Amino acid sequence: MISILGALFIRTLHATLRVRHVRPEKLAAVPQYILTFWHAHLLLMLHSRFRKPIVVMSSRSRDGSLIAGVFKHYKVECVRGSSTRGGLAALRCMIKAARKGKNIVFTPDGPVGP
Repeated sequence: MISILGALFIRTLHATLRVRHVRPEKLAAVPQYILTFWHAHLLLMLHSRFRKPIVVMSSRSRDGSLIAGVFKHYKVECVRGSSTRGGLAALRCMIKAARKGKNIVFTPDGPVGP
């Protein structure tokens, strides 16, 4: 239920914002890519200009579970792991996904900063 409400909140938030994509043609020109977002921008990542399939890395924390549920409503695959729990397994899954041609997404900073 919380995931559904989260997805509705993000859609509503996005509808109230003026979003500008800078040079999106560069993204369209490559067959596969890696997207990175700072934690502060993670909510709106779901409305960026990306091509599916994508795989997002999310932590195994309770917050990570909530966002993973939201990703599910957006039909975005989620791999669970972080630098403190399950990171190596998640990295392996991300590499396998990239080898299958999927685009991968992660946040280079932790919740407390880079």
